[in-house]
Amino acid sequence: MRARWNETTGALLTALLKGKAAVEDLSKALKAAPTTVGTVLLRLYRAKNVDREKIEDGVVVIDAEEEVTRPRHVYVYSITEKGKARLAWIRKSRKSK
Repeated sequence: MRARWNETTGALLTALLKGKAAVEDLSKALKAAPTTVGTVLLRLYRAKNVDREKIEDGVVVIDAEEEVTRPRHVYVYSITEKGKARLAWIRKSRKSK
């Protein structure tokens, strides 16, 4: 069964209430595809419901023989006050149905 937009959004925002998280962590916790989680988080970020911070997370090996590497960056997301209000609205709309 396909999840509705507010179900996925509500689950992501609820997970972010516990603290900052990356797409990989959220996709494992929600048992959802990373592409789905990333798309929803990007939409939430553009709507200012979540903040994101770019952090360095290890290195990526470009060429092992030449020892060429580059840093690996990931985005870590956190919920904003506007996001908390959105979550409250989603929860309220679920109860009224």
